Amino acid sequence: ICHAALHHALAAIKAHRPLLVVGERGCGKSTALTCLLQQYRGTKPQMACRRIVLCASSTTTGLQNNIEAELMKKMGRTYGPRFGEELYLFIDDVGAPSSATPGDYPTSELIRQFIEWRGVWNLGRTGEWKSVSQVYWVAAVSYSVASRVPNRLLRHFTIVEYPEPTPDDLCTVSQMLAPTLPA
Repeated sequence: ICHAALHHALAAIKAHRPLLVVGERGCGKSTALTCLLQQYRGTKPQMACRRIVLCASSTTTGLQNNIEAELMKKMGRTYGPRFGEELYLFIDDVGAPSSATPGDYPTSELIRQFIEWRGVWNLGRTGEWKSVSQVYWVAAVSYSVASRVPNRLLRHFTIVEYPEPTPDDLCTVSQMLAPTLPA
């Protein structure tokens, strides 16, 4: 639907730069990113993709546990995907988690910590640092909650705007799907 946006998104993914796709709610950001990652995965056999969907009730502990479930110990305190793999984490609705304190977005800060410091504090052992390698970040956010994503996190991302589909785009998609639908 928007070839320029997808081209810029793919370039960021190939360069291992964190990518944030911004657009209207329901415009197809998540679907486009999922398809793009699957297509790119076809060219890289040693690539794993995981999607983590955040919501208003998402917590930092839950997010960290979901991320750590995809990692294994490599050496010492270094963790990463299975040997020889690259892990692309797709964080869907990165701005969705709410906070009791206005202006405080702990899930965003956790993601920033992973990206900026390439690691995170161990939840099970106070004061122990876990380094993370070969993990790359892709995220999506709608305009309605984009203001909840702090600048400290945004500065790490290549930001691509995914426009709302035009009526012509929707007609094209409908025409493509019509033959596959049951009568």
